Amino acid sequence: MAAPSVSDVGGTILDGQQINISGIGFKIKSPVAPLLWDNFEDGSDGSRLSTKERWVSLYGGTGGYYNSVDKYSGNLAAYQTYVNPYPMGEVTNNFFFPTEQMEVYYSYVTKYVGSVGDGVFKNGRICANAGSNPPYNGPGNASWSMNSVGYSTGGGLDGVEHSPDPNGSVTYDNNGLGLRDGNWHRLELYKKMSTPGVADGIFWGNIDSDDGFAKYANSRSRTNYAVMTRGVDETYLHYGILLGLMHTSGTGTSKIWVDDVYVDNTQARIELCSGSIWSTRTHCEPQIPKITWNDSNISATVNQGTISNGTAYLYVVDKDGNVNASGYAITIGSPSTYTISNFTTLVSSWFHLGSGNVSDFNFDNVVNTKDLGVMMSKWE
Repeated sequence: MAAPSVSDVGGTILDGQQINISGIGFKIKSPVAPLLWDNFEDGSDGSRLSTKERWVSLYGGTGGYYNSVDKYSGNLAAYQTYVNPYPMGEVTNNFFFPTEQMEVYYSYVTKYVGSVGDGVFKNGRICANAGSNPPYNGPGNASWSMNSVGYSTGGGLDGVEHSPDPNGSVTYDNNGLGLRDGNWHRLELYKKMSTPGVADGIFWGNIDSDDGFAKYANSRSRTNYAVMTRGVDETYLHYGILLGLMHTSGTGTSKIWVDDVYVDNTQARIELCSGSIWSTRTHCEPQIPKITWNDSNISATVNQGTISNGTAYLYVVDKDGNVNASGYAITIGSPSTYTISNFTTLVSSWFHLGSGNVSDFNFDNVVNTKDLGVMMSKWE
């Protein structure tokens, strides 16, 4: 299939601002907005995550906290600490989807402070509504393990966890992933349920946008595009995610932060990266689609994260995982510019009403003199 191609990015490239992305081959994403985008900025420092209805402390008691001591971006992050011995090491929160999903993409950043070899640091999970404890480890669970990603199946298969790598460990992370270095790391998981009894599911994971896993010598293959995630008689679907604020069997003090959680029912997404080539993109931040996503136009809110002002590169990933191999160069911290091609499009759209018009530069759902003023102020 043809990869997406980006031809223009209109709007001001600043954190929280709206941009329009033009091109071809984006396919259609519906709904446009992700199932969840949470940078935890709407919480109160020291309060429980469960003060917000979306974060349920169904498993592990009272759940995590909002915390300002450390954060990836903004002023707050999700946080949990364990002073061991601790009676329960899974004091975290779930987010449950409005409806069950065939596929789930789950991205977040995390930081661990504590002893490298102490206890078991458990990361985020995709949960399915099956088994006796589905919010935590029921059939259909997908999670990061010691050396690879692993998924579990129910009674239709053998009821144990499986890894995309037949030689890979599926023991929960005891630093095999290299995450206990006191730095922030981005983790991504994607899982698409298979047809019951058929190896047609998809499952992959990624750490720090490192496709080759060059940074993590202990990590094996974590990609599989032909997996059986459900047995013949199994029809369960994904119904939520679990935050990776868990640590068990330790003897010291462990502190865990999670920030910038992005969850959706497709791998279609927008990434803003420091690298100009997708295969070596290095540092990336998910952008937040809003209002429009069709084959030639996407509107989104800029999430700068921790990418510095200056040149960065924009990528569009479609629902099948195809992506533009070379990033579209933009300048963060400065308004984008407009040319004669933008003017021609604006004239043809004059007084058109409705959301998502590529010439609606101020996002007020009508193309008029206000948009012409925005264009003229950034004319090249």
